[in-house]
Amino acid sequence: MAPVQSRFVTAGLAAGLVASAAFVAPSAPSAKRQLREGTAAPSPGRTVAAEKSGDGLAALAVLGAGLAALRGNSRVQARAAPAAEAPKPSVFQPSEQFGATEPLGFFDPLGFTNVGDEKGFRKLRVSEIKHGRVAMMASIGLVGQHFLKFPFFEKAPAGFSIMDKGEGVLGFFAIFCACAPLELWWRENPEKEPGNYGDPFGVNMYNEEMRMKELNNGRMAMISVLGIFAAEMATGKDAMQQFGLPAIGGARVSATSGSSFAGSTSSRVMAQQHVVRRAEAVIQEDAPPLFQPSEQFGATEPLGFFDPLGFTNVGDEKGFRKLRVSEIKHGRVAMMASIGLVGQHFLKFPFFEKAPAGFSIMDKGEGVLGFFAIFCACAPLELWWRENPEKEPGNYGDPFGVNMYNEEMRMKELNNGRTAMTSVLGIFAAEMATGKDAMQQFGLPAIGSARVSTSSGSSFAGSTSSRVMAQQHVVRRAEAVIQEDAPPLFQPSEQFGATEPLGFFDPLGFTNVGDEKGFRKLRVSEIKHGRVAMMASIGLVGQHFLKFPFFEKAPAGFSIMDKGEGVLGFFAIFCACAPLELWWRENPEKEPGNYGDPFGVNMYNEEMRMKELNNGRMAMISVLGIFAAEMATGKDAMQQFGLPAIGGARVSATSGSSFAGSTSSRVMAQQHVVRRAEAVIQEDAPPLFQPSEQFGATEPLGFFDPLGFTNVGDEKGFRKLRVSEIKHGRVAMMASIGLVGQHFLKFPFFEKAPAGFSIMDKGEGVLGFFAIFCACAPLELWWRENPEKEPGNYGDPFGVNMYNEEMRMKELNNGRMAMISVLGIFAAEMATGKDAVQQFGL
Repeated sequence: MAPVQSRFVTAGLAAGLVASAAFVAPSAPSAKRQLREGTAAPSPGRTVAAEKSGDGLAALAVLGAGLAALRGNSRVQARAAPAAEAPKPSVFQPSEQFGATEPLGFFDPLGFTNVGDEKGFRKLRVSEIKHGRVAMMASIGLVGQHFLKFPFFEKAPAGFSIMDKGEGVLGFFAIFCACAPLELWWRENPEKEPGNYGDPFGVNMYNEEMRMKELNNGRMAMISVLGIFAAEMATGKDAMQQFGLPAIGGARVSATSGSSFAGSTSSRVMAQQHVVRRAEAVIQEDAPPLFQPSEQFGATEPLGFFDPLGFTNVGDEKGFRKLRVSEIKHGRVAMMASIGLVGQHFLKFPFFEKAPAGFSIMDKGEGVLGFFAIFCACAPLELWWRENPEKEPGNYGDPFGVNMYNEEMRMKELNNGRTAMTSVLGIFAAEMATGKDAMQQFGLPAIGSARVSTSSGSSFAGSTSSRVMAQQHVVRRAEAVIQEDAPPLFQPSEQFGATEPLGFFDPLGFTNVGDEKGFRKLRVSEIKHGRVAMMASIGLVGQHFLKFPFFEKAPAGFSIMDKGEGVLGFFAIFCACAPLELWWRENPEKEPGNYGDPFGVNMYNEEMRMKELNNGRMAMISVLGIFAAEMATGKDAMQQFGLPAIGGARVSATSGSSFAGSTSSRVMAQQHVVRRAEAVIQEDAPPLFQPSEQFGATEPLGFFDPLGFTNVGDEKGFRKLRVSEIKHGRVAMMASIGLVGQHFLKFPFFEKAPAGFSIMDKGEGVLGFFAIFCACAPLELWWRENPEKEPGNYGDPFGVNMYNEEMRMKELNNGRMAMISVLGIFAAEMATGKDAVQQFGL
């Protein structure tokens, strides 16, 4: 051995002897296990410095022993080395896994995978397969849409540029809504290979050969989609136009016209040159200056105008505006996202308490569900608020009248948005590298761990023998405990809220003696309905005099619900109320309806509670009265008292009975019109519209309108009622199936939710209703009634050509039966507490 090597080995062995006491555990087996797992806990009495020193000296000792063994200078060491090496379990090797193919073999240049990290590798492989599957469908769609368009999308542009249009947002929303349930339903099974979600069609083809084809085709498709995207960004042409094919509807380029692959011909080149020469001749010294992106609003120090990749072009004002709008939108989203990424470390929404913070939540069902809710809330706004070329980019009006969107505010918004985008990217990169959320990066601990659930047993069967026995034991113990001196039963008639002259009022017997929980539930419902009714009664009166921006032309009263403005307004109110409904939960330790005192007014005493109850009851009666009066007369709440429609002058106080809504002059005018009308009607006048003769009257009842909603000659009113009947019938048909089906089948995350209408008292019911509502609202806004077609006919998007008279009659009758069925299920559940199937003893 060379002198230098001898000194090195000697020093290493000496260091190993010195450090042996610092890292050898008390017992040999434990030490071996800790060294293999790499998770040996530090001794309580050791300092950080001692640990680091011991580890460093231990490393030198191991290195010295290795060199000595390699040199083979001692037969004792040669014999001891094999004996000291315990058999090690095989470490997971990403490079040896399925999916590495020639010519690249195992390809991970950025080192995303780690030896021994099987879980991380599986997660990446699942992502690769999912992205590949999406990319395969996307590549086919990007090519296919050049030749084929879906109904209602015939005028939509091909390629990625459609995402700037309402059709693209709507199409993406439809695809998202179709995929979201599948993403929630089909979960990854660790016992199967990644990406294997079963074989629902029984084709039995998901073997190794098919998996390899899927992986490689998916990889190729991802590259293909990126290439199509890059080419479209550079040229503005879709996937097929890149190869010289004309825009949709045009003929193919002639094979004799030169290079069709390059998308150019000699004649085209000549034409372009001619245009260039003409353009150069036209440009004069007094021509208006070209649009200069570098001189536009938004360039700030120290960078000034910053466009290193050259996305903007001199003279391209439209392209610059489009990029600026995108910058503002992304900045606004990033500002909210950055606040959310920080805030979720400290605050969790109801039902999301156990969800992880940071971007990792997107691997969980809660993340997918939350994103879906945000998407559904934003989609209508994206469709409703459109860019106005007459205003600066990103200016969608001033609905709240704050008058603050000046140049200073715009500059702040731009710069804050740019900072927020950088911030979100930094948080994302840091989380990917460390696995910690935004606040944990600064050393703050993770949010407190959730309690372990104490529930157990078979969630499928819903019961076990031990549970039954425990219940029987509890019943026996309860019977033994009840004595003559038991506390008095709960008396609903003695509770707070009974006022003169009616006192305790429950003619239908909804409350029961001893049922405090049921009474409390009814009282909470009464208070909530009263609060809503108080706001509604004010709104029904106030909208006669005041209109919100963009709703100036909307009709007053309940009739607005037939218009898009009404649906949109209800959607906005619903989206505003849903988080409050989820956030403010009932506290059994407080009186019903008491959700705290956020403003510190300290006024929720017994007197205020009694006023709230009585005013709420009066408001509920008031709203019902306004509704009934409007249905009967077509007038809003204030017109009932003789006030004119919005914009008109008030009725003169001397004009007779303003309460009755009529005056002597008005009566005389009406009588004159009637006489003129009678004089005009001739024998050959067209027959009046007869509701009783319209399609939909079937035996044995024939035309059925006992309450007289329809009127002879009122075709418009009849059509409106028929559309409502069809819509209600369609909803009822789906509802009746759902009310039966939910007894046997539950969606993921809703396994413990009760069946029947009682789910609407739970958070799962509110959340599910919100999801259904958000899915239906765009359809309700998109599919509008066409007066040239029969009621309820919204086209034939699938080309089945089945909406004939026979099918329409079946739909009407089945819908009528379904409405009766749903009412019956509801009444039976209210009476018995059992769902639709339990009524039959199941």
